[in-house]
Amino acid sequence: MAGYVPTTPREFPRSTVAWAVILAGTAVAVVVVGGAPPDAKMFLALSLVILGIGAIVIPRAVRRDPSIPTSFFMGALAAHLVGSLVRFTIMLSVYHGVTDANAYVRAGAAVARQFRSLHPPPLPAPGTRFMEWLSGLLFAFTGPTMLGGFVVCSALSFVGAWYFYKAFRISFPDGNNRLYALLIFLLPSMWYWPSSLGKDAVIILFMGIATYGIALLLRGHARWGLLSAAIGVAGTVMIRPPMALALVASGAAAFLLRPTRVRAAQLQGLMWLLVIPVLAGVVFLTFISTRSFLGGGSFVEAYEVQRSTDLGTQGSNFTAPNALTPVGLPSALVTVNLRPFPWEAGSLLQGVASLEGVVLVLVLLGRRREIFRGLRMWRNNAMVVMVTASFFSIAIALSSLANFGLLARQRTQVLPFLFFLPAMVKPRAKSERKERPTAARADVRA
Repeated sequence: MAGYVPTTPREFPRSTVAWAVILAGTAVAVVVVGGAPPDAKMFLALSLVILGIGAIVIPRAVRRDPSIPTSFFMGALAAHLVGSLVRFTIMLSVYHGVTDANAYVRAGAAVARQFRSLHPPPLPAPGTRFMEWLSGLLFAFTGPTMLGGFVVCSALSFVGAWYFYKAFRISFPDGNNRLYALLIFLLPSMWYWPSSLGKDAVIILFMGIATYGIALLLRGHARWGLLSAAIGVAGTVMIRPPMALALVASGAAAFLLRPTRVRAAQLQGLMWLLVIPVLAGVVFLTFISTRSFLGGGSFVEAYEVQRSTDLGTQGSNFTAPNALTPVGLPSALVTVNLRPFPWEAGSLLQGVASLEGVVLVLVLLGRRREIFRGLRMWRNNAMVVMVTASFFSIAIALSSLANFGLLARQRTQVLPFLFFLPAMVKPRAKSERKERPTAARADVRA
């Protein structure tokens, strides 16, 4: 027919499905849980709010970078929210409610009253006191609800993982983004352990923002890079200063070793005169904050004290290898990222952690060629230096932990950097692998 232009049927937007689920959940909440405990009500209410925000924000972000569909990220967000409920249930049934979250609820309830009276307490020192301050700020809006705090922390850890993914896409646009997304969002450790009220979710949020800012800086985006890096590093300092020192030192090393993009010698010299003192100052301030956090002693002394301290239940303790020795360093890296091994698991949670370690071993071995190819890019891509240095420094710091429970929970700080290694480059196609030996034999014959 003349003038007829065929059209394709309009795709039903997935965000509409998400909104339908949210509205249905709201109806169920109104009808069913009217007499439910406050924690259950707050869990459902906050989950619906978070999913609603996700249904608005995630599709817009995917339109800017449509490498992975919206449904994946909505599913990952839902997994984090479910992880908070699972974490809360296991806390009550396995640990009988004895966790750090109880202390944060008690302290946060007192701080929340000060916020509501419009007399907010001053910003405290880094560490536990700052986390209590953040809990109070949250409870000023939600009330002192533990499960509600779990839900909010699960959402914060998702946002942190999102920023890690954005840093990966900026730094390695041709990398294996699907593999990195699967690991950073759906590996059980990444949606289970940070989904409780505590430092783990907040540290992942700020470390993700800092890594994103450093990635922007290394790509020449100074304004947003400086802002993101400053927010991320400042937040990391307030939670765990040693992690901030690892990020700042790794970012500084990457900046100094990055490929030169400014050709004019005058501009290059001016940049060095301005940037080097700033980098030195940031590293120095972070170093001082970390030393104060550790009690004023040397880092080696703090490391040795941590290794010799009983930090958990006897059934989960083990002898931590000394990462400060040439022999102990490889063992420490394996311990931090992969233990407990299946034969070391003494409980259901440790068994799940050991199976996760087996999966990571298979991924690392199966992508070993891609890892070596990616590491060889360090002269052309400074982010290789940053993630590698962060991985080693954070892993060494965590190797002082001598308890499998604490190690499984805190290794979420180093895993995002480990995930970079097998995903920096994509596997070569089979046809490409076959052509390379053929071309090599042709060169030899010639």
